Amino acid sequence: MKRWMVAAACFFLLTAVIAPSAGADGTWFAGFKYWDAQWDSGVLDWFEKDLATSFLQSRGQFSSQRDPGDGYLAGPLLGYQTANGKWSFSAAPMVFSSFTQSWSGQSGAMVLDGDVDLERIDVDLAANYTLTERYKLFAGLKYQETDMDFTLSYDPGGMPLVDTYKVRSTSYIPTIGAAGVFPLGSKVAASAQGGLLYAFTDLTITNSAGQTDDIWPHPGLGFNLEGNFTYQPVNDLLLQLGFRYQVFTIEARGPGRDEIVKSYDITYGPTLTAVYVF
Repeated sequence: MKRWMVAAACFFLLTAVIAPSAGADGTWFAGFKYWDAQWDSGVLDWFEKDLATSFLQSRGQFSSQRDPGDGYLAGPLLGYQTANGKWSFSAAPMVFSSFTQSWSGQSGAMVLDGDVDLERIDVDLAANYTLTERYKLFAGLKYQETDMDFTLSYDPGGMPLVDTYKVRSTSYIPTIGAAGVFPLGSKVAASAQGGLLYAFTDLTITNSAGQTDDIWPHPGLGFNLEGNFTYQPVNDLLLQLGFRYQVFTIEARGPGRDEIVKSYDITYGPTLTAVYVF
């Protein structure tokens, strides 16, 4: 329920900002965006390194292996462009997602098996200002919420054990950048954009005993790159195929730790967007 409330609040915020300009005969657009993503979760990477520290303190050496999470993000897109074409505003609450990720580890001769269940939403709010026919500047705010349920199974010596962890993260990520559009014909255009990110993240970890620790990572720098090809098959309909890469850092000290651990949250993959202009 919380996720839908966040998405709805973002839509209402966008409408409140741009509604006064609607009477100026601007252009509205609505559609749907899909991101077929590989996601190397920074939260999982950070937790894994903190887990390694725990094993070093109590059980000896630790190593692990994992592949990037395989899944998708998807959701509606809503926007408005002023009549003079100088300003445009958009909201993209990608509230549908599914990710799976494999994990395994080893501490000495002991094999560890991890079951990782990942969930995530991204809500992107953006304002664009057109400099010239081909170039524009943008600023925005990304809200990213992730849930990770991690079940760790291992046998330290004739007594199989299972530890469960719930790791939740909430990130508010301002971004600024620039974009360019390059026509390739009357119905096709290429575009590219790049931006800097600055992530403010909050983490909570709940262990098998039900104890919850609140972790406040340092704000993390990052960047976002995206390239697209846009095709207009008929009037008022735009289809866009692209590729997006996003990364930012998570640096935090685990409960009772002295060492600060640094990890990277990396998401990349092709995107597909359909937009109707009215």
